[in-house]
Amino acid sequence: MSKENDEHILYSNFTFLYELVFKPFFFPAIKKTMDLIKEEQPQKILEVGIGTGYSLEHYPSGVHVTGVDISNKMVEVSKKKTLDIVDKDFEILQTDGENLPFNENSFDLVVSFSVITVVNSPQDFLNQIRKVLKPNQKAVLIMHSRSSGFLGLIDRFWELPCKFLFGFTLLRHIEDLNLDGWQVLNHKVASTILGYPYNHQIVLKKV
Repeated sequence: MSKENDEHILYSNFTFLYELVFKPFFFPAIKKTMDLIKEEQPQKILEVGIGTGYSLEHYPSGVHVTGVDISNKMVEVSKKKTLDIVDKDFEILQTDGENLPFNENSFDLVVSFSVITVVNSPQDFLNQIRKVLKPNQKAVLIMHSRSSGFLGLIDRFWELPCKFLFGFTLLRHIEDLNLDGWQVLNHKVASTILGYPYNHQIVLKKV
């Protein structure tokens, strides 16, 4: 992630717009991720890029969720939301997703919604996730994966507006990264608009 003073205007100065803009787009992906969490039943979960905490209420009861975000303003909003949720244990911290301040092998599951499309170095981001994840455990990444053919042309058409307005790129793909130490368990479309796959769910296992 970029440092706070370089952070895109949407994430730093317009926190109140963040949930309005992104929550409707991410809800299908959040639901799919929570279904997986219910199956896996992890106890300690890390969400990298907690934003305004729109995912918090959807976590199953009884879990401990550590949420991190680079934006102090978003961390403040997320912390306030946790006060109204009594059946889960939350810890919300301000930190950089490319430099996570946790010990190795700390978490049973790591989830992240679209952060890999905005960080400066997706490889460093992925390496940090692997560091804090316990052996043989899973990371669930929601991201827009670069399309091919006609859909690829749509990606390229919208790339500049999305980069300028929202700070994310449409042209990354998980296969562009070094996946040594990972096993790709699943890579599927998580949500669409009129047939256009704008979010993918990628499940990785630390090996």
